[in-house]
Amino acid sequence: VFPLQNWLGCDSMVTVNVLPWVTTNSSFEVGVCPGESFVYEGMTLTGGTVQPFILPNWLGCDSTVTVTVKQLQHSFNSIEVTVCPGETYEYGGRQIAGGDSEDFLLPNAEGCDSTVTVFVNEHPTATFAVQTERACTNTPTGSLEAIMDPGGQGPFQFSLNKIAYQTETYFGNLSAGDYQVFLEDANGCIFERNATIPAITPL
Repeated sequence: VFPLQNWLGCDSMVTVNVLPWVTTNSSFEVGVCPGESFVYEGMTLTGGTVQPFILPNWLGCDSTVTVTVKQLQHSFNSIEVTVCPGETYEYGGRQIAGGDSEDFLLPNAEGCDSTVTVFVNEHPTATFAVQTERACTNTPTGSLEAIMDPGGQGPFQFSLNKIAYQTETYFGNLSAGDYQVFLEDANGCIFERNATIPAITPL
């Protein structure tokens, strides 16, 4: 309290209240990938750093800002698939043949590099031959039979139209002409052979 005279020359009491302004504290966290750093207030911070900064706040008092730089990591993943013989597997817009592998560099969930290795295996190949019996010229008396070679993964099914399959290897009552014999193995892979049933020359 200060006794003063006002503009009329009388006593005037002036009360001065001094209130303290407060300091403030805040913090934030950022992440950096391996080999990268974060720059704050002109200071370069590497991964794993916790650094306080003394700055003026909006009242002009000291403000402590704590910056935590989290070290993020690269990631490594693998994908293994199996395709039928002669087929390819598409990944990332690329076609990968059976028996090959390829690395893909992609961003992971944290935004760092992620290496994905794709391994493409190949199912075993099933091979077979076709044995035919001749047919009369105007009568479906011919036949053909699939003769399996060792290998492949059974059980096997056979078809002449790639639609209706049967477990029997024999097809009878066929007319003379050209045929395609399809074999489907236990993996759903399709293999085919061409066969011709000759016509018996009329007497």
